[in-house]
This record gives sequence, structure tokens and C-alpha cells, in this order.
Amino acid sequence: MSGGVRRAGRRLITLLRVDARGSLQAVATRDEAQYPNWFVQYAQGYFERHLTRYAGKPGIRFLQIGAYTGDATAWLLDRVLTGPDAILVDVDTWSGSDEEGHEQMDFGEVERIYDSRTARMRSAGRLIKHKGTSKSF
Repeated sequence: MSGGVRRAGRRLITLLRVDARGSLQAVATRDEAQYPNWFVQYAQGYFERHLTRYAGKPGIRFLQIGAYTGDATAWLLDRVLTGPDAILVDVDTWSGSDEEGHEQMDFGEVERIYDSRTARMRSAGRLIKHKGTSKSF
């Protein structure tokens, strides 16, 4: 879940989570112009079509190569990996790549956004973060 505010031509997105009591809590803020939500733009429809059938099943383990700011991570853990003992492993270098647009990104900030929005999932044992290449994993 997220809310957006426009400031000086930029859209700042505040990422929200519902806590155990049902209250909304802000977990991270990002400038969507600098750190776009590529998951929603390109992949969410495919995830909905192909992965929701696994929702609620026990013991499901998913591996995600490339986690960026955690948009797909949060979506998977909120909507698919909801069964007992379901786990997601995220593998990313958080150092960018030669993809267009990456040269202007601060990947330290990208990782901080990921860490802040996934801390609760990692502490609950539902998410394993592996910082490194897919080959090193």
C-alpha cells in the first residue's frame, strides 16, 4: 500500500504497512521519479496471473533474483506467500547494473528503502536477504 505527495514536480511515495493491530505505519519514503516502481509498471500483472494460485499453501519457497526496493517482495509476501512456513529468498547486489537509468541511482539508498520496508518480514523469518550475485548464491 502506498500514498503519494507531489513536491516541486517530484512524486514522493510513502510506503505503508498494516501492523498487527490494523493500524497503518509508514515504513519508507522514496522519490518515485528517481526510484520507479518497475514491479507495478511491468510485472504485477504476470505475478497476479501466474502466482496467486500458490496463495495460502504451506511450505512454499520462492527465490527472487533482483529485489530492488522490495516492491515485488512485499507483494509476494502479502498476497502469495501467506501459508504456514512460506519463505521468500531475495538475491540482489544492491549495486546496480548496466541497465539504462541505473547510473543516476544511489543504490545505497535503494538498499535502505528495501531494508526499511522488509525488516518486519525478515525478523519474522518469512524473508531471507542474500546480498550478492545470483552466482554467489
